[in-house]
Amino acid sequence: MDQQKNSFYKYYLVTLFASVILSRIALGSIFFIIPILLFYSFLKNRDATLGLLGIDFVALVLFAVLDLKGQYNLSFFVVGLYFPLCLISGTALWILFDRKGLFPLWRFVFSTSSVLIISIVSYFILGTNTDSQVAIKEIFTSMFNFEQIGLDPDMMFEIMVDLIKKCFFAMSVFLLGFNIFAAQAISNKNNYEWSHNVGKFKIDNDLIFYFLGFWLVVVFGTFIDLPDWLDVTVWNAALAIGIIYGFQGFAVIASYFMKKDPYFPLGKLIWTLILFGVLPGLNFVIVFGLPVLGVLGTWIKFKRV
Repeated sequence: MDQQKNSFYKYYLVTLFASVILSRIALGSIFFIIPILLFYSFLKNRDATLGLLGIDFVALVLFAVLDLKGQYNLSFFVVGLYFPLCLISGTALWILFDRKGLFPLWRFVFSTSSVLIISIVSYFILGTNTDSQVAIKEIFTSMFNFEQIGLDPDMMFEIMVDLIKKCFFAMSVFLLGFNIFAAQAISNKNNYEWSHNVGKFKIDNDLIFYFLGFWLVVVFGTFIDLPDWLDVTVWNAALAIGIIYGFQGFAVIASYFMKKDPYFPLGKLIWTLILFGVLPGLNFVIVFGLPVLGVLGTWIKFKRV
């Protein structure tokens, strides 16, 4: 019994250490939740995992305070902690909604409810706080010297803010979904039944009406001026649903390879797509190709495993 406890505490501390270290690395900061998800997948200890998430959050807040170096500004907290807080809260709900009979897609949708709330609060903080806007603009203009290349810094700042507002919720949904799926793939790397279930993944056909509806409003928004809150909402909703269709596109590809080889390693496909996703030119094929393939799956009956 003591040996089991010691092993548990060692695994607990290693998981916490790995997660905190990843959160401090530029690229690793979007994957820092994977060790905690693996901890839960292997041990199924809900309370211990939620405790890890809580400690991780406290550590991130402390690091954020230290990074500010005494320049306390609400906007810096919002910008610096937005994605980590979305990942931590979404993961907590993913664990809490771990119920038998709950379809994984609905479990994921419920998990993104915290991301939605955080996104709405962040939008109003950054959109209505003039001091926050001025502070962020000063940081942005100091990082990029647009005047040197003949561009208007104010115009570039407005473009950047507009792009961020239109995809910040959707990007959070993608990062949460990617972390959850990556952890599931690692913990089930030898579970071919799980791999086949991924290949069988299919979205309800009715979702296509919401997808097309949101994108129709997006197109209209390019010709007429929509209220900022409505423009931001439809863009994020359209992109978020597109991400779900991207996963269906991935399932179609996975099914194709598993039909040829029932024991095809799904991890190999995941890492190949990730590699393509970071290569200039090929990343556009992944970003646009997977959602389009997923949407086509609404009308075309691809042969599945």
